[in-house]
Amino acid sequence: MPPCSALLHFNKSFSLHKSASDSQTSYPKTSSWRADKHCCNWDGVKCDKNTSHVVGLDLSSSWLMGHYHSNNTLFFLPNLRKLNLADNWFNRSLSPSEFGNFKSLTHLNLSLSVFAGQIPFEISQLSSLVSLDLNGLLLIKAPVWKRVIGNLTQLRELILDRTNMSSIRPNSLMNLSSSLTTLSLCECDLQGKLKNNILFLPNIQTLDLAANSDLEVSLPKSNWSCNSQKFLDLSSTNFLGELPSSIGNLKSLEHLDLSSINFSGELPSSIGNLKSLDHLDLSWTNFSGELPSPIGNLKSLEHLDLSSTNFSGELPSSIGNLKSLEYLDLSSTNFSGELPSSIGNLKSLEYLDLSSPNFLGELPSSIGNLKSLEHLDFSYCNFSGSIPAWLGNLTKLIYLDLSSNSFSGLLPSSLFNLSNLSTLHLSYNQLVGPLPSHLIVIVGVGVSIRPKISSTLDGRSV
Repeated sequence: MPPCSALLHFNKSFSLHKSASDSQTSYPKTSSWRADKHCCNWDGVKCDKNTSHVVGLDLSSSWLMGHYHSNNTLFFLPNLRKLNLADNWFNRSLSPSEFGNFKSLTHLNLSLSVFAGQIPFEISQLSSLVSLDLNGLLLIKAPVWKRVIGNLTQLRELILDRTNMSSIRPNSLMNLSSSLTTLSLCECDLQGKLKNNILFLPNIQTLDLAANSDLEVSLPKSNWSCNSQKFLDLSSTNFLGELPSSIGNLKSLEHLDLSSINFSGELPSSIGNLKSLDHLDLSWTNFSGELPSPIGNLKSLEHLDLSSTNFSGELPSSIGNLKSLEYLDLSSTNFSGELPSSIGNLKSLEYLDLSSPNFLGELPSSIGNLKSLEHLDFSYCNFSGSIPAWLGNLTKLIYLDLSSNSFSGLLPSSLFNLSNLSTLHLSYNQLVGPLPSHLIVIVGVGVSIRPKISSTLDGRSV
């Protein structure tokens, strides 16, 4: 069957529904396909310039919905090198073994397309594969996995997130291609002990083992150095012990997620060596002691989440050095004392959550400098005094929570300047005064409203 006819028959075997694709940029690529134009000019189709063979097909996020049969005419395109069917809805079809017929494939992406059953054995025969993405609900059994390891020696990118790998021995990962730059096995039900050798793959840049709660992970205490690694996510794995200071050797690291891990001991000060980091998540960990002041060396950091940790003592003033920060969450921590005024240096902040029972004193006026803030939460602190008028400087605020503090006195009229503010929480303070009429205001106990306007009192209209 000619390639263009094969593609037209392929298209007719599916209906187009927007709900079949989750991406916000999705659109029905095949709706523009017309028989009066050569398929090399169709959206998502790439042809070899010399032979006119169809060598690339990118139909990701294309609204395709329907059952994917083993006799699908797509398999009449033997010269395909790149095939991307990600983010469509194939109605829990069994993944066809015929995908193994594409002997020239270098890139195969079937992620999030609602296939079911086992990964077909024949995929392990695609020895030219450089990139394989099967993110979804497929089952990987040991015989297929053994062949994947043995045959796909050219792999540089392997993404198997949310597949079922419960029968796979974790240490078999060490036999994967040394060419790998990306290995993503998030939420794969991996079980057992994983030796830290996986962290020494020579070319690895991205390693994601998150959400494998029964996977025992250890980290090397010495000789851990990787100049290429940029992304490391070990969150929600079964890790016991301390975070070794050798973490500071990963100088190229940009993304580090160690959240929801049962660490013991303190966060090593060597964390300050990771000067390329732009994302650091340590939430829901058991780190004890003070947050090391070298945290202020992470000048590239844009996202910092320390929520629900056991850090104690005062927040180091070096936090004010993180001038690229856009997101800072310190909620439910054991930090104590007053906030350092240096927090006002974080001019790029859009999200700030300080809701924690141990902060006290007055709010530093320097927070009024954070003109980019859209979300600000001071709930459940012990801040006292009057609500400062400088809050009115934060004109981009959409959400403001001042509940459960020790604020008293009149509400500042500057709150009326916050034209973008849609929600204001004031409950459990001793406040008096009129409220802006355009807001949803949660006032609760201890707040008097004058005059009566449309707002909410513990969820009830007053």
